[in-house]
Amino acid sequence: MKSMDIQTAAEKLLCARQDVILTGEKNSGKSTLCMHLASVPSFRLGGFISAGMWEGNEKTGYQLYRPATGERILLASRDRERLSDSCAADGKLAFLFSKEAFIRAEQWLADDLSRGVQAVCIDEVGPLELQKQGFYDILRPGRRSDNAAYLFVVRRSLLPEVTALLSLDHAEILDMEKKPYE
Repeated sequence: MKSMDIQTAAEKLLCARQDVILTGEKNSGKSTLCMHLASVPSFRLGGFISAGMWEGNEKTGYQLYRPATGERILLASRDRERLSDSCAADGKLAFLFSKEAFIRAEQWLADDLSRGVQAVCIDEVGPLELQKQGFYDILRPGRRSDNAAYLFVVRRSLLPEVTALLSLDHAEILDMEKKPYE
């Protein structure tokens, strides 16, 4: 089989309705790769991508971006005043998260699935979901749709826990540091 880059590997797997876990270290380009997949004209990617917000060299928060429509909503911030509806798992997280963003993400996902997207991106599955918060409810076994492939973005350090919690043993794992793919 011919070698291919990670974006091509992800496209081929998702087009074949194979669930994919995209993993790598913090700031390894996972969300950037999702943005590239969303920009492929022949590929209908739904779901949401977490886009970092920066002030100088400091990450100050995240926005959720919906590739299907270009909509954005504030997901997380270090500044409590920016979020009137904030929640946090246990105070150990660096950011406060918006309850409204999680509600909107669930609506976006349902809408995208009803419109027949090929795949949905869930960027990212992390500590909140491991505590059965955040996006957990729409990702748990029995809630995921069989009508599209899922692209889960997961930091490498959380991969075993997320795989077990969400029953993702069937998913193909693509690692940002492993190149090329067969």
